[in-house]
Amino acid sequence: MSFMEHIGELRLRLRNAAIVFLVVMCVSFVFVKKYFDVLTKPAQDAWRLALPGQPIVFHFLSPTEPFWVYTKLAMYAALLFSSPIIFWELWKFIAPGLYQKEKKMGLTVTLATAACFIGGALFGFFVLCTPALTYMLSFAEQIGGFRIEPTIMMNQVVGFMLGMLLGCGVAFELPVVLAVLGWIGLVTARSLWRFIERARRRKLEALERETGAELVPREPG
Repeated sequence: MSFMEHIGELRLRLRNAAIVFLVVMCVSFVFVKKYFDVLTKPAQDAWRLALPGQPIVFHFLSPTEPFWVYTKLAMYAALLFSSPIIFWELWKFIAPGLYQKEKKMGLTVTLATAACFIGGALFGFFVLCTPALTYMLSFAEQIGGFRIEPTIMMNQVVGFMLGMLLGCGVAFELPVVLAVLGWIGLVTARSLWRFIERARRRKLEALERETGAELVPREPG
């Protein structure tokens, strides 16, 4: 294929991916309130645990805030649900230029990356978010003659949840990153072990210095 034919093929794949994304985003607007309810489920559970008996209320600061929150949720949902087709379109553009071994490696890395990210996001959603929010909401209490009450905005709770899911998903990508670095020869098991050992020794030396400084008697001033 000539250069211009490659450009035409790329435009075709990007156009198909964009059409799928826009269609799924339009459909997502129908279910966006359900998405908001599901995404904020850990916050709702935390509210019930930290503030029993109080109604769960999420506020919005400006008239346009709910619209933009729902739009953001629809975009993220569309990206999530259309990502298999988007990746498939990109793969059909990239795959013809790869050797069979590279194709297998690319598919393996892609599947492992998706699995680790989804696993990390689920871990954050089901394990971390509710305890973290319960602890933070527990600061709402009576102190002397006044009471501290939470006023949580829609944009804030959605931003917190998306940040937690994204952070946990990225953190769970570490095994894939190490595997790829090992495959291309930048990292070996021995070099990783040496790095861990050096870090452990540095921590032990720092602890010994701090302990020794505390135990050495000081001269009276």
